[in-house]
Amino acid sequence: MALGELRKTARINAIRTAVENARSYGEEGSGPDDFQMSEEEFDLFKDECKKLALFLEKKADKLQYFLNRNQ
Repeated sequence: MALGELRKTARINAIRTAVENARSYGEEGSGPDDFQMSEEEFDLFKDECKKLALFLEKKADKLQYFLNRNQ
């Protein structure tokens, strides 16, 4: 595996880790008080985390596709 491929794999893994972290907000039992937010702010925050997770997941999938295609 060339260094370029190794870096791409590391980047994909980092992105997928970020996806799981973003998705976990609000699902692990935390609430608005844990983040010093109002209920409304926390709901918006969770929605934005879900959107971010979807965006990053698509990016990781695209990078994985191109990595697999070039091997």
